Amino acid sequence: MKRLALPFLLATAVHAAEPAALARATALYAAGRYAEATASFAEIARDEPDAPAALYYLGKLAVHRRDYPCAVELLERAAQASPTDAAIALWLGNAHAWSASVAEGLGARVSHGRKALAHYRRAVELDPTSVPARFSLMNFYRHVPALLGGGIDRARAQAAEIDRLDPVAGAHARALLAFHQQDFAAAHATLQPLLAQHPAHYAANFLLGRIAVASGQYREAGRAALERCLQLPPTENDESHAEARALLAQLERPTLAPAAVTATR
Repeated sequence: MKRLALPFLLATAVHAAEPAALARATALYAAGRYAEATASFAEIARDEPDAPAALYYLGKLAVHRRDYPCAVELLERAAQASPTDAAIALWLGNAHAWSASVAEGLGARVSHGRKALAHYRRAVELDPTSVPARFSLMNFYRHVPALLGGGIDRARAQAAEIDRLDPVAGAHARALLAFHQQDFAAAHATLQPLLAQHPAHYAANFLLGRIAVASGQYREAGRAALERCLQLPPTENDESHAEARALLAQLERPTLAPAAVTATR
């Protein structure tokens, strides 16, 4: 998944009299102060209920607190107000993808999955240079069988596009695909030069920790990488510090079962 830039359309969509309020709310979101950001964006939305910027952020905040029905509703309203915005399409895809992960019944999971795929493809169509959109599409493909529109070959094609757009993100994508296929040696070998050049890459450090837990190998490197995560601010697309601590706790166990942690993101 990294940090999404606020599109110009969103930045100018809120009433001109409220630029300071939008700037404050956006800064709170960027700082990870989600409860305060929610209150700030809700206040903006009360004054202008159809402002796509407020709906977009409130939808993302609903995803972060795992209120997926609310996220879908808010992001659908944002998409209606701003139908050509790639960032809105991306996060509407995220909302449906997470809805699919918790839905009860095959029909609901398939329905949300199809909508997620449509919105991810729409985001890439609207902005072919969006690395976050292509990363989400890659993640969809690697988790979903080819029969339902996914498949590892499609995931690899997106990783190649990511690599063309951003070689650092491309290396992370390739490592993630190797991890997903439990080729831990290849994933580790891909991450080593990435982290040598970019030691503060949160997602790559977190993935190295996951590799250590899942494989039972590279334990010291994995521990150091997760401890580094705790010193770095996660982006909106990264796993949390709490998840990093949970992996560290697993590394502290006397023995590790291989593949104890599966690729969930």
